[in-house]
Amino acid sequence: MNARKNIKIELTSRCFQACSKCPRTLLKGLYAETDIKIEHVQTVINNRPDRIVLCGNLGDPIYHSKFPEIVEMIEKSSIPMSLYTVGSGYNEKWWEYIFAVCTNKDDRFHFDVDGLQDTAGTYRKGLIFDQSFNAMRLGALMGANVTWSFPVLKHNQHQVGDAYNLANKNGIRFVVNYSERWDQKDPWKPTLSKKDVDNLVEQCYNN
Repeated sequence: MNARKNIKIELTSRCFQACSKCPRTLLKGLYAETDIKIEHVQTVINNRPDRIVLCGNLGDPIYHSKFPEIVEMIEKSSIPMSLYTVGSGYNEKWWEYIFAVCTNKDDRFHFDVDGLQDTAGTYRKGLIFDQSFNAMRLGALMGANVTWSFPVLKHNQHQVGDAYNLANKNGIRFVVNYSERWDQKDPWKPTLSKKDVDNLVEQCYNN
C-alpha cells in the first residue's frame, strides 16, 4: 500500500472489546479514550488521497462518536474508503444506514471476526458474533464489497472450513489471517500449520 496515496486514519482509541494480547487489556487504565477531531479528517480529505483507510491499533473506527458523519464526509468527496472493524456493537439498522451512505463502488469493508457463534469472542472478549455476522451479511446483500478476515487461533482453527462455507453462502469474501510470529508456549498459537489451513480453504473452494 502506498503510504502517500492511501492515507490510514486511526479515528479513535475507543473499543468495546478486550482482546487478550492488546495493550489496552494488558495495561488496562493507561490508555485514554479519545476521538480524532472531525476537522482533521476534513484536512485529509482536502489533500485528495487515492484512498482513505479507517483502521485502528488501540481502537475500532466505528466507535468514533461521529462515525456516521465522517463516512458521509468521505462519501461526498468521492474518495474510496476502506474500513477495518470487528463490526460488533451496533444493530442492523445502524449498519443499513452506513452501507446505504457508502455508494462508491470502490469502498471496501473488512471484518475481523475470530470464530463462529461458539468461539468468536474467546480472544476478542466482548465481540458478539451475531452482530458482526449480521453486519457482514447485510452489507453483502446491499451490494457492498465485504470481506471476513478470520484470524486463525488454537481455539478456532477447526472452524476454518465452516466459516468459509458460511461466508460463501452469504456472498461474503473470506480470507484467513494466519500469523507465524508466535512464542512456542503461547496458548493462542494454532497447532495447524499455515499449509494445513491453506489446504482446508482450498478443499472448501473445490467442493
